[in-house]
Amino acid sequence: MEQEKLLKVSEDMKIFSIMNQLLENTFPEIIKKELEKNNIQKEILYCIYTRSCNGYIREKYLKELLKLDFDYWAIPFIVKLSDEYIVEILEVIYDKLKIRNNDDIKRFCLENKNIINKSYSRMISYWNEFYRSKEPSFHKYIKKILKESLFFS
Repeated sequence: MEQEKLLKVSEDMKIFSIMNQLLENTFPEIIKKELEKNNIQKEILYCIYTRSCNGYIREKYLKELLKLDFDYWAIPFIVKLSDEYIVEILEVIYDKLKIRNNDDIKRFCLENKNIINKSYSRMISYWNEFYRSKEPSFHKYIKKILKESLFFS
């Protein structure tokens, strides 16, 4: 089942497992309101919802997460969204992150090269399959621009 796949990432030699996708309505509204009262809980909630199986929900909570001064542990949730095929989400990531110092994201990418390399390969496949006809130049493709300007430079 897709929801059971895990993405493993490291931070200072610790391994974290992140659910790859969550069901659309994970928390009832009343619980969400309680969780949003505390900044760390809010950040956790937003990260969880970036893994929703609904792209609109992923985008909504990504925007909320990117409004915060997010912690290092939230970076895998943002990076994971960058390897998906939804260009609108990639544009949100690029627009919000291009104005901040992304040394923390670059550090995460360097610490997790295998994951990032797989992500880059997936990105090329998505471009070839879904976007090549709209954007024939791979060098202008938003995912490539995002990866190179924010994550690898």
